Amino acid sequence: MEWIIILAGISFWVILIIVKRNSFKKQEAEGILVDRPTRFAESGEEFTAKVGSVDELDKAISGMLIPKGVSVQAAKNNESIRFDFISTYFAAVLYSKETNNDQGKSIYRFEFLKWKEGDFGYMSGDKMNALLTSVEKTFMSIDPETRSTFYKMDFKIKTSLF
Repeated sequence: MEWIIILAGISFWVILIIVKRNSFKKQEAEGILVDRPTRFAESGEEFTAKVGSVDELDKAISGMLIPKGVSVQAAKNNESIRFDFISTYFAAVLYSKETNNDQGKSIYRFEFLKWKEGDFGYMSGDKMNALLTSVEKTFMSIDPETRSTFYKMDFKIKTSLF
């Protein structure tokens, strides 16, 4: 009897892993997700692109594919813009670091500000990945010559016993 329960438990986990992997591969083929490092949220991404105006970026971000359960709040003025992406399990920000520099390009940064983790990584890792992928695609649609660089972020880890 014990062997049946153990075998059923192992079978359940194997099936769950296969279904999860197949789902990821399907979404990767559709361009929704990108294969990223395990701890991708610990790095920010900086985009250098020719963005016509703050309004053009606002329109592009408003029209991009945003994962279910993620809300977007924008704050802008003539020179800069900031988008806050808020979910139950994470928060991220896209903001302008520099607009229309000497080369006519603007620099924007995307960072995950906070996230929740479970036993197997980020609790909403696929949504975080999909959001970052959408932001990358949006910048590439505005300027196909967008340059993207990753940088390590400084952050503090909060832990709790319960």
